[in-house]
Amino acid sequence: MDTWMLPWISLFHPEMARIAFEYRDATLFCAEARAATEGLRGARYPWESARTGFETSPWDLSANKEIHVVADISLALQQWLLCGAGGKALAAYYGFGRRILDSIGRFWTSRLAYSEEKESYVIEDVMPPDEYVQTCNNSAYTNAIVSIALSGPAKLARLFGETVSPEEDLWEQLSSQIWMPLDQENQVMLEHEGYKHGT
Repeated sequence: MDTWMLPWISLFHPEMARIAFEYRDATLFCAEARAATEGLRGARYPWESARTGFETSPWDLSANKEIHVVADISLALQQWLLCGAGGKALAAYYGFGRRILDSIGRFWTSRLAYSEEKESYVIEDVMPPDEYVQTCNNSAYTNAIVSIALSGPAKLARLFGETVSPEEDLWEQLSSQIWMPLDQENQVMLEHEGYKHGT
């Protein structure tokens, strides 16, 4: 929903989109509790959820591995705020926007791992949007959207005239250090690390 539907709703029906973000705020404590059970910080939103905010996906693999949804939520919220949030962007940013974005930033900094070999940060053991893959390391989509989730809080703080916090500054620096599975020889972005052409 956050990537496929909310961008359009944010543009043409911003008050309807607001409901989705208020739901994310209302269930933030569930997302933070889940991250804590996994030894991580911040908000680890579920792949599928209902009223409670807890995971409801019937498929354990997607429930546990399709974590790009956490960054999807950040991107959707950033887009909504940048679109003006129905003329209430400033109030929404201070009301719940920054809180959600920062909690997502904390999650990703605790989920990233530094690879000495790649001299970059990596995100391993995930399910990309292509669910047929099931699990992989360094999904191009996941890594790219995590970069946006990490750079967004500092950019929005500046946009709204706020001081960038030390955490937000760190996330912005990390956002440009995430490894991407680029096939250097053919100059093609691979779906994920180890992807074989033609599969």
